[in-house]
Amino acid sequence: MSFISKRLNICGLKVIPFTPVMVSFLYAIDNHFFNGKGEEIRPLDIDVVMYLLHHGFEAISENLIEDAFEFCAKNGIIYEEAEW
Repeated sequence: MSFISKRLNICGLKVIPFTPVMVSFLYAIDNHFFNGKGEEIRPLDIDVVMYLLHHGFEAISENLIEDAFEFCAKNGIIYEEAEW
């Protein structure tokens, strides 16, 4: 699992690669990046994804939404640049 420790760069922010577990977790919490419903991706969806990619699963807590709120804005990431 050494690939998990490798850091990538998205919008100038060091992140870990997506893993199947991360995608499953984001789907389970109904994050619009991964819920498969075709819903519009909200800024908070992007914040949560980028927060987890940057901090890893150690950052998951009952306060995840509050902790991730405006993560992109606080790190100089423009939401449109973080979408795909």
